[in-house]
Amino acid sequence: MIAKCKAISHGKEMLNYAMRDSKMESVVASNMVMGQTADEIFQEMEAVNSCGSRCKNKYLRFEIGIAPQDEKQLSPEHLTYIANEFAKNMGLENTQWIACTHKDTNNLHIHLVANRIGIDGKVYQTDFVSNRSAHAAEEISREMGLTIAKEVKAEKEYINRNSSDHRIETKRKLQKIAYGVLAKAKSPSELVAELRKQGIEVEPVKNKQGKMYGVRFCYKGETFKASEVGREFGLRSMFNHFGQTPEGQKDTPFILKHHDEPQPIINTIAEAAVNTIAEVASNTISTVGEIASAIGGLFDFDTGNTGGDSAESDFQYQTKKEELKRKKKKRGRGI
Repeated sequence: MIAKCKAISHGKEMLNYAMRDSKMESVVASNMVMGQTADEIFQEMEAVNSCGSRCKNKYLRFEIGIAPQDEKQLSPEHLTYIANEFAKNMGLENTQWIACTHKDTNNLHIHLVANRIGIDGKVYQTDFVSNRSAHAAEEISREMGLTIAKEVKAEKEYINRNSSDHRIETKRKLQKIAYGVLAKAKSPSELVAELRKQGIEVEPVKNKQGKMYGVRFCYKGETFKASEVGREFGLRSMFNHFGQTPEGQKDTPFILKHHDEPQPIINTIAEAAVNTIAEVASNTISTVGEIASAIGGLFDFDTGNTGGDSAESDFQYQTKKEELKRKKKKRGRGI
């Protein structure tokens, strides 16, 4: 089963479409409406939503699709239960609505038209309403044992029709073990620790900035995304299951592999470079010392003077001294 929703302004046209004789099969459920025709129901809804003059789209259009393989096992009572339970999950208790089935197509489906303005005058919030509708339909499908459209789509998307039998069988075993462990675990770390005991490795998935955004499972030589194993095993869903959140847990200990991580290769290269430079410098200093020793007294490293006559040095010193004195003389202005 699958469902979707949209806020609309053409409530009258939608009611006429949903309850048209050539299309409608039967009205399966309704809430706080007394009219028997589309016009009568529209007038009742207009009387309520007239107070919401600032609201443009005053009606909600829901469509609930039933999988073809589930149609035979659903009686009219089942369809009534689906409509009422769906409206309850969507928070439509204080809202006028009517649900009916259509017979104009081969696929059984339910149209539910609701007043967006409740009898208490509050406007129904439509943030992510289509996603919430799909989630509500998924919960009802699980409860009644019906086909879940999301799982069928995921299976078609992630399991290639040419996948080996080994991968398919491995995935089934992995799911059986994972759900069994999830039911008994009391924390994320305990969950992952128990999975590792069963031979299942849980590894983090990170983006280019090093931020972890998901997990993957490795089992018997096969790697699976968390979404392939089950919606409960996504990073956020895993934490939410235990009343926790993944924020601020960039290096979550229970996600990382239990064995020590290898030393980063850049550190190894830097260390080798430092050792090489030190060795070269040591050899260079030794070589310079040997050359100086071989030259002998050509250079005097202690005094800094060349090995010539000292009289020549005194002469150069006196010459530089006289030159400095000339530069310091006060220069007069030319006449």
